[in-house]
Amino acid sequence: MKACLTDANDISKVSEWDLDFRQIEPGDLSVDIAVIQTKKLSLLDFDFSRKLHQTGVSPRDQYTIALPYGDELQDWEGAEISSSSIVSFGMGNHFDCVSRGGFSGITISIKKCDIENAIDDLGLNLSPGELESAGIVNLVRQSKYHRTRQALSAIIRESPLDLQDEDIVENLLSMLQNDTTARDKSNPRQRHRAVSIASEIMVNHEEDNIPMTQVCQEAGVSLRCLQRGFKERFGVGPKTYHKNLRLMRVRSELLEANPSSTVSDIANAYGFWHMGQFAKDYRKLFNELPSDSVG
Repeated sequence: MKACLTDANDISKVSEWDLDFRQIEPGDLSVDIAVIQTKKLSLLDFDFSRKLHQTGVSPRDQYTIALPYGDELQDWEGAEISSSSIVSFGMGNHFDCVSRGGFSGITISIKKCDIENAIDDLGLNLSPGELESAGIVNLVRQSKYHRTRQALSAIIRESPLDLQDEDIVENLLSMLQNDTTARDKSNPRQRHRAVSIASEIMVNHEEDNIPMTQVCQEAGVSLRCLQRGFKERFGVGPKTYHKNLRLMRVRSELLEANPSSTVSDIANAYGFWHMGQFAKDYRKLFNELPSDSVG
């Protein structure tokens, strides 16, 4: 949906933002927006013609990041920001900033579950909790920023590039990952031990989708250490490893299933309740549908 508004607060009527913007600069205010929903992303492209004092609350239950298109964002929470920065709104956080006339950019909101899955699948040294607070992120990966901005602009123009939602999420997470604070300090032996303990815990929980935070607690290791260890050894994160383990157990039972058994009953027994997602994950791993495996 694209629109030209005269009141910036009307954005709240067509999105999940709760806004209280105040016009500072005199003159007619023009607010050009585009609101787009993809499979995993909620996008808000914007252009404000006048200087604004921006306050409000970002979308709840979603992580939101803003990519300014220029240097018209004057300050964030009273602090000056550089042109090589992006804004992390966290999840449902209050914000207070000042933008000059001509401020434009795009906000990207991503559901919490999609962020958590992406962090695990990619094995990033980043914990979901680190993203919940708002703040400015100084970029060190300019190439990822420009590639992501190009892909988002293409979506706004309704001419998507090959870069899909998953790639955009990966690039955004990579930009948000702070190389200094997020670096894992464990050594190879510690990571090997962590992976061994965690994999045994997963085997003991193969009939349920145990949270990785619980695995970390039982194994006595950090999430960053576990993610790094699994990524190094298996090429996937711990959550994907556990999911694939459970999928293999399901397939073994399907191959030996009797006529009275159903795919859903067997899948449910291993903690798969969303059958559409289960079938998608199953086919991705085994290159066949669950029904094709029934003996």
